[in-house]
Amino acid sequence: MNVYELRGNMNYLDKNFENAIQDYTKVLISELSERPEVLKNRGNCFYNIKKYNEAINDYTALLKQQKDATIIHNRANAY
Repeated sequence: MNVYELRGNMNYLDKNFENAIQDYTKVLISELSERPEVLKNRGNCFYNIKKYNEAINDYTALLKQQKDATIIHNRANAY
């Protein structure tokens, strides 16, 4: 876990979703990977600020890595 992920988690808990999205995006870019926990958190942030297409994109990418009922549920809600 790096500093951006930690800060993103803190922003998420404080409901600063826009800032959390920026931090989670930095993690995904800097590590050149789609880390499951970061994708889930960023998808949840997008969902909370009603950016449903972006949330669906993150949930879809996450489902390619792992099948999880919660993610399927979150993705369905975003539609």
